[in-house]
Order: sequence, then structure tokens, then C-alpha cells
Amino acid sequence: AQGRFVPALGARAHLWEAGDGPPVVLLHGASGSVRDVAAPLAAHLAGLRLVAIDRPSHGHSGAVADHARLAVQARFVAEALAAAGVEGPVTVAGHSWGAAVALRLAIDFSKRVKAVIAIAPASHPFDGPVALHNRLGALPVLGPALAWTAPAILGPLALGTGLKSAFAPGPVPVDYAERSGIPLYFRATTFAANARDMAAASAELALQAPHYPALTLPAAVISGGGDTVVSNAIHARALARDLPHAQ
Repeated sequence: AQGRFVPALGARAHLWEAGDGPPVVLLHGASGSVRDVAAPLAAHLAGLRLVAIDRPSHGHSGAVADHARLAVQARFVAEALAAAGVEGPVTVAGHSWGAAVALRLAIDFSKRVKAVIAIAPASHPFDGPVALHNRLGALPVLGPALAWTAPAILGPLALGTGLKSAFAPGPVPVDYAERSGIPLYFRATTFAANARDMAAASAELALQAPHYPALTLPAAVISGGGDTVVSNAIHARALARDLPHAQ
């Protein structure tokens, strides 16, 4: 752990902080941690107070009940910010699944959020099957058995191929896996929690998306034109359409 711990929803939330100035909250995506957003962004955001939060069961944050619900993750973030003394409206930048949580935070805690930056966002319900490892990992009995065996053994073997696919057609940044803390994902508790998040993702986004037109705060939607991981047609373009003041 590189930051400090504060209470949230009866668990410990891990926060990484840097800088001084207007607060910007960074929320990582699926299978990530605070390192995944802090490592590439911190050096470019001087003059701001950066607060990156590990979502429940990710990084070094503890587990909470019903964590796969976006409303629960948003409350976890809100309580962590309050416990950390982050006052006033904040800008929230979320990557991938973290963008879904950022949007939920703006919906449920509108007075705490003044702007949202959605980076390669997951924002709308989608068709198609959930990845096999997430479907299996979310099952009641088989899921824990899988989580305590396969990730630690197979994860490191598949890491190189997975990163190349995620960054294609660009190169994988040097030392990305280590700087971003990717091996943390191979722990049983994190793997299982992420699987449950992803298994519930489309249904959760179906409940959330109708609220977007009511979000009148400033928003930016940023995504790579060739993203093959999170569909721009389903998510980024639809989000830019649905948010009244999105750029």
C-alpha cells in the first residue's frame, strides 16, 4: 500500500494522495487499483490535489456487502472522501468501470461532484456474454474455488498477451504491469470481486443510464478511436449524447 486508510461502509478504504490545490478524485477501472490511474496521470496534473481511491476489494481496500452495485461503490467513495477530509465539490475522473462509478457518484451525491471526466467509459447496458473467467468467478461455489487457484497460476502466464491486446495497436508502456500494480488482480479476493462486478455490469448500467440526461454538470468523455475493449459505439458516444453538457 502506498497511501493511507480511512473508514468507508464499515471497511477500510485505501487512498493515494499527491499535490495541493483543487481536488480531483481518480477512480480506477476493472481489475485495477489506484496505481493504474495514478502512475500515468500524476506527473501531468501538477497544481491539483489528487485523491485516488481503491474500489472495494481492489488494490488495498477492504470488502463490502453488495459491492457489485454501482450505488454501493459510489457510497463507498463518498464516505472515503468525507473521512479523508476532502471537502466541497470535486472533479471526478474515472477510467472504464471507474467512470461508471464516477457517474453514479454524480447521480447520488450531486452536491459533492462539480464535474466528471469519463475515460474509456463503461456507461450503458450491452449485449453479449460476459467473459468466461468472470462468469465462472461470479458463481457461488465454483467461483471461490477458481479464484483461489487459477489466477495465481495462470494470470502471470497470460499477462503479456492480455496487455498487448489491451494496448493494441500501440505498444505496452515499459514496466506498465509493475508500475500499475497489475499482479494485485491475481489475488483471490480481488479476482472474485472483479468477476462479480463484471457479471452484474450490464444490468447495473441499465438501471443507471436513464439518469444521465438529468446530469447538468460539466463533463468530458475521452476514448481512443480504436478501442476494442470497451465499445465506443455502445458507451463513449452514447454517453456524450446523453449528458447535456458533455464534450
